[in-house]
Amino acid sequence: MKKEILEKNARDILGTAGFYLSQAVKMRRVSIDIIARRDQTLLIIKVLENIDALDKKDGETMKLLANQLAGTPLVIGDHYGGGKLEQGVVYSRFKIPIVSLLTLKDYFLEGIPPYVFSAPGGLYVKIDSAKLKELREMYGYSLGALADSLGVSRKAIQLYEENMNATIEIALSLEEIFNTELIKPIDLTKPETYEVNLSLAEDVLLTDDLKKRVLSHLRKMGCEVMNLRNCPFDAITRKREFLFLTWIDRFDRIEKDIEAIHSIVRATGKKSVIFVKRKRTRASVRGIPVLDTEDLLRVKEEEEILRMIMERDEE
Repeated sequence: MKKEILEKNARDILGTAGFYLSQAVKMRRVSIDIIARRDQTLLIIKVLENIDALDKKDGETMKLLANQLAGTPLVIGDHYGGGKLEQGVVYSRFKIPIVSLLTLKDYFLEGIPPYVFSAPGGLYVKIDSAKLKELREMYGYSLGALADSLGVSRKAIQLYEENMNATIEIALSLEEIFNTELIKPIDLTKPETYEVNLSLAEDVLLTDDLKKRVLSHLRKMGCEVMNLRNCPFDAITRKREFLFLTWIDRFDRIEKDIEAIHSIVRATGKKSVIFVKRKRTRASVRGIPVLDTEDLLRVKEEEEILRMIMERDEE
């Protein structure tokens, strides 16, 4: 299935499920395709025909965004080198969950979560380890006796009770022995804190002189700045408890993408700021503060930057 069709279908599913979706920004290459929000759930989505094509740098950028925006990275794909993605199975690359369109539809439209995930060696499930131990002791099974019933080692049973994953066959056998459900569903929306390789996630080879000057000045003023690679916005800027999605460009270029930019701001629910090369009389556009870069570069006091942005924040 072509990426364009895959993305359209994914947008249709998420839109029907009640998500607000960001519009596409016109970029030659982008690390994320959709930002989707529904209530407190925020998804950072990449769409690929072949999931083997997921770039490690894009993966690190997705995880960085997930950490900063309190969201969950998710790849939606069609196939990999071994064939089609199976319905109800969660795959992964660089610790990012990957699902097919059918799995996405089951989860968000039918309320059917996936239970199986792919890992080296085959397909596995997560067992409710605390419940397994409680049932084993309640039914009077020793570790060795339960191991004999399953044809595994005593150590394996001990590891299952310590949260080790199990094959589908072992998990189903355990459910049959105790006549109850033990396999845990996989939550595709649960935010996690990811370890991120910043040298891959950030744009360390930033070549645009204007962007370099602005971001360098923000850092001098005490802001934490993460300049991002192949991202719909240029950077994430933090000052105290405030986080701003940051765009830096000529206003005429910004203006062409303003609806898409506004959709990203709305989807993330974060404050934002646009720095433009030429002085504008408008303090904001679509509710997003607009600051002239030359005015910014003349600011010496760190609190002045925050004041300038907040005064122009109409929403």
